[in-house]
Amino acid sequence: FSKKNFNFPIIQDEAQVLVKRYQALKTPFAVILEKQQDQTYKTIYQGGVSDQRDFTQSKAHFLDENLKALSQGKTVKYAVGQSLGCYIRRL
Repeated sequence: FSKKNFNFPIIQDEAQVLVKRYQALKTPFAVILEKQQDQTYKTIYQGGVSDQRDFTQSKAHFLDENLKALSQGKTVKYAVGQSLGCYIRRL
């Protein structure tokens, strides 16, 4: 992530506040929040990055497709995606 120039925040949740809030079980786990008119945030996606552990074999790239849709002013295609990686150890 350090080599990419994202125009949105990347959060490392070392205290596991968001892990608990979103009940994340495995990595990688992504959350896309949309700012509302009342300045609150609505969760529009939560879950894994793609539908396969081997990204090159994926048919659905949940995070990438959703970010592309949002950048084009469209709604997200996926609201939830399964995380397929390692379990997140609870502190």
